[in-house]
This record gives sequence, C-alpha cells and structure tokens, in this order.
Amino acid sequence: MDQNHPLYHLPVVFFYSATPSAADDIGTLKSSLSTVLASFYPLAGRLSGNSLVDCGDQGAEFFEARAPNADLSEILSSDEPDLGEVKKFLPCSKGEASCCDSEPTVILSVQATVFRCGGIAVGVCISHKIADGRSFFSFLQGWAAAARGSFSSEYSPSFDGAAVFPPKENAVPNAAEQPPEKPPQVHKRFVLGGPKIAALREKTASSAATRFQAVAALVWRCAVRARPVARVAVAVVVANTRSRMELRSPNGSFGNCCTGTLAGIPMDEVENIAKSDVTENTKCVLEEEMGAAVKRVDAEYVRRLQGEDGWQRQLELGWEAVRKCGGATEAGFDMNVFSSWLRLPVYEVNFGWGPAAWACMTQLRPSSIVVLPRPPAARDPQGMEVWASLEQVEMAELQRELEKLVPLNPVHHVTQR
Repeated sequence: MDQNHPLYHLPVVFFYSATPSAADDIGTLKSSLSTVLASFYPLAGRLSGNSLVDCGDQGAEFFEARAPNADLSEILSSDEPDLGEVKKFLPCSKGEASCCDSEPTVILSVQATVFRCGGIAVGVCISHKIADGRSFFSFLQGWAAAARGSFSSEYSPSFDGAAVFPPKENAVPNAAEQPPEKPPQVHKRFVLGGPKIAALREKTASSAATRFQAVAALVWRCAVRARPVARVAVAVVVANTRSRMELRSPNGSFGNCCTGTLAGIPMDEVENIAKSDVTENTKCVLEEEMGAAVKRVDAEYVRRLQGEDGWQRQLELGWEAVRKCGGATEAGFDMNVFSSWLRLPVYEVNFGWGPAAWACMTQLRPSSIVVLPRPPAARDPQGMEVWASLEQVEMAELQRELEKLVPLNPVHHVTQR
C-alpha cells in the first residue's frame, strides 16, 4: 500500500483561537512533539528508497514563525480564503503537493505561527508514502494528548502493515517522478450546509446515496459535462480497508491502509450526462456506481490485496474496472479522485486550547476532491467543506450547478471564539 503511493506530503493547517501564553504554548508544542515521536518513531526517520524508513532518529522538522501584522479573525471572517495566504502557515515555501522545503525524504515537518492576537496556526506536513489520513490523525491526536500531559499507551500505533500487506522490492517504481501533465488546475473550497446537502440529494433524486456520494457525484457529473471531448469517465473513491478485513485491523494500525476503488461510466452514459441537465439525470448512475464501488471493498476484496502479490492484484482490480466500462481503448479515459475526511477526527486535535476554529487542506493533487467536516462552532454537523482541484472549465461548471441547485453561503464559516 505504501509502495504504491507517490512521493508527496499531506498538508493540513489548524487555526486555534487566542491563547493567554502563546510563546509558552509553542514551547509545549515542541517538547510534546519530542515525547510523542518516541512512539511514532518512523516519523523522525528518513525515507530510503521505496521500501524502507531509516529510523536513525534524524528528527522531525519544527519551525516557529510570527504574524505580527495579522489577526486570526482576518482569516476566519474571509468570504473566500486566499489559499496563497493560507499556505504561508505550512513549513514549506510554496505549499505544493510535494511541499516540504527539505529533502523529500523528510517524513514530518511542522510550523507553528503566532498571530498578533495570540491565535496560533499549526501547519503539519506528513509524507503520504507512510501515512494515510487515519494514520495522520492518529499521530495528531497522540501529539495533542502529549501536549495536554495525558499521552498514554492507547495512542501508541501498531506498525503491523507489512505483515498484512507485505512489501516487495521493485514491485512498483520509486514514485518520485512527476505525474502526467494535466491542464492548469483551479483550486476552490465550497461550504455546503447540512440543509443544502439534503436539498441537493432531493433535487438530484439521490436520497439513497450518502451525503458524501451525493456531493461527490455532483462534482463528477459537472466535470463530465464540462469536458470538450467525451471520453469514458472513471472515479477513484478512497476506501479504508481497516474495518473491512476478516481480522479487523485496529485504528491504530499505522500506514497506508486505504485503497482506491474504481467506478466507471461508459461512453453512452457519458454522452447522456453531457447532453442532459444535471437535474434531469434522475437515474443517479454516478451515485449508484460510486456506492457499488465502495461496497465491492469487502473482506474478500481486501484478502486479494494481501500476500506477496497483493500489489499486483490491486493494479489488476483497477484495470478490470477500467476495461469493464470501456476505458482501456486507445481513446483512453478521464479520471477524478474522491476522498472523504468526514469520519476522521479533524476537530478532535486538541492541544489544550479546545478544538480548532478551522482546519483546512491547502493543496490537492490534480483532478481530486477532498471533503472535510465543518468546525464545531458552525453548529452544522451534517455540513461539509468541499475542496476541489479541477480544470478551469470544470470548476466553472461546478460553481454554476452548485449555485443553481443550492445557492452557496457567502459566509466563510465561523467567527473567533
């Protein structure tokens, strides 16, 4: 699973409201990071090739910064957050997907920024080569517990992934190379309240779909409609294998324990979607295909991914789905990647200052969509934030359809406590 991931970092920024002793709190962050790295020791190592982490205690990177002319409220009250500004709170220069300034072999990098008002931004980058979203937040919760002085063995991870999904030297190339060239991408964030998501499900006749599937299908449908040339459409939906194993792996199992399951739409259906209005397409083909793709990842499916040749079977299962919808022809296919963070403890990372006022992504891979929960202060547990990276025409189509179906809320999300 780890070997199949490209070499880039997952960047997340947490914004916390003013604290009475910000300078002391930064010191606590630093010392507690040292404490928790004793349990999450690979994060203090360095990547070595495509199969190993050199656990030589080289250390995680920790940067301190100040924003003496800015208040946290300026970010939280913005109708449209400037992603270029948000990236400044990451421990990297440009906030790109492979974002850390240091060598790409660095696994963990942190930047703590203190605002003029006393608020704090904690930007964290972790290598996707050894951690998925669940592992990332397992570490973050452990670190936060250490900062509160309550770290215990319950937060300690299990590094048992190689026993379940054994690595194979040279099974896949070292994924340091750049992905295929894509047209310029536009990055946007859309805030959808719970009632608006319910209205979306009703208007697109997709009430049987989960709220994630309903929103993801809408994004996918808009991308299909906006493309100038009709081709087979493929969606990769990220599914967590931990709860789907015969012998269930604990949430503490560290590593990439997610797999991408593919949903495909053949040419005739792509042409039908391209011709019809979004609300006229009542058959909910995209929602149904996404739901079926996730259901396929059962205990038997995960069993096929295990063992020495599991990596090869993972590729075969993907190509099987592509061939089934006709995407293996010379014409090729278009692909989007969808991931939900709605079940991750995004707002349970409490360093002693309560939940974050806001937590956000800052960079997405091309043609990908990540869905995050709304902050607790928004009092909207069914709401979500849709972070999308799409081609310009696809993004324009998505914005038009969202405004038509569920007029977007111009308010950013929450005021400072």
